[in-house]
Amino acid sequence: MTQNLISYDIIIAGAGPAGLLLASELSEKYSILLLEKNKIGTTNKSWLTYKDRFKRLGFSDSFILNEFKQWNFKIQNSELCIEDNYICIDESKFLLYLKDIAFKNGTVFLEDTPLTSYAYTANSISVNNKYKSKLLIDCCGINSPILEKNKHLIKESLYINCYGYIGEFENLDNNNYYTMYDEGLDKISCFGLTKIAPSEAFILFLTYSTEKSNFKDYEERIQAGLKIHNVPPHKRVRDKIANYPTHELKCITLDHIVLLGDSASSSPAFSGMGFNECLRRYKYWSNFIDTWLENGKYKKRNLKIPKDYARSFNKLLFEMFAILVIHANINIMEHLMNATKYINPKHLRLIMRNEVSEKEVIDMIKGLFKEHAFLEFIKTLDTVTLIKILRLTSKLSKSLTLKTLYNLVHPHHKISLHDIYK
Repeated sequence: MTQNLISYDIIIAGAGPAGLLLASELSEKYSILLLEKNKIGTTNKSWLTYKDRFKRLGFSDSFILNEFKQWNFKIQNSELCIEDNYICIDESKFLLYLKDIAFKNGTVFLEDTPLTSYAYTANSISVNNKYKSKLLIDCCGINSPILEKNKHLIKESLYINCYGYIGEFENLDNNNYYTMYDEGLDKISCFGLTKIAPSEAFILFLTYSTEKSNFKDYEERIQAGLKIHNVPPHKRVRDKIANYPTHELKCITLDHIVLLGDSASSSPAFSGMGFNECLRRYKYWSNFIDTWLENGKYKKRNLKIPKDYARSFNKLLFEMFAILVIHANINIMEHLMNATKYINPKHLRLIMRNEVSEKEVIDMIKGLFKEHAFLEFIKTLDTVTLIKILRLTSKLSKSLTLKTLYNLVHPHHKISLHDIYK
């Protein structure tokens, strides 16, 4: 049976941004089969990134639907504005463009063909009992059958549950915002509006939780958000409803298999923007895949991609934020928002872009302890919550020891060193 399998160097499952970006890059050198369970070019997500990043990768302005310079984040009466060169992409047009590049390089595409099975053969992996390759790249996303079969890879489950739609407006300004709510829920929730085209906006309600949402009652919440924010009259064009995985995985490889994109939960938990993360990382991923194929070793121990500090920081930042939401109240969160305004704008941009370095994080944290607003925020925290925040902060760098953090906090809080260590 093995002899009848059609052979490729690489099989990619999933024709979203991760799968097609990788195919467009790797097909210059390797034979590729790409499987997609739907039609290529269809997606239930809206994509944002940064113009300089997009242009640096050589992509045309023709894919850009809208550009805006600031994003506003609100908690009660406090507002934080993060300025950058944001752009919204025509996702279907961009996917078809990537498909065309890969096709011209010889990639074989099979639409309406999901990844249904895989098995190990002699120094290769078979897929759907018809094909085989040296390496299988899983870009199936949230419904990855490989991750479903290997749930032990998930260290900690976390989803961004996004319920929304594209609205068509007659008059629409560039006021893009996210507003956090205190609903008495043990999860973060917010209402947002992002202008994605001259007359269109993505209107959404989202929550974070440890399980996929069935979106019960989300329509009521989004209607409430429309009234609270006085969103102008508009036509509801198409729904955008999705669960985004931002899990913490123990590893992203198995023998002859690597999980990338949403299959590997590559979306940063705090800033989201999974498409942006694919753009940031796909050439980096491609370099490792090229090395693996050159070496011809496909055991899990040989398939290594180093952890990315920026993403690890993003995850820890989200955990801190979640602790504050669950254990604090909306007034304390407003104090935090006021304190955040004193962070160097460059650092805020790097956090949102998921590009921040360890040195920049250390400088940012030490700088915050010099700001009166942040010290006032520290005073509002109870001891248990503060200890949890300090322990997470100590994971950001070896130089941020608990003793170092205690010395920064001690003058402004009654916490003791014994409390932190016990």
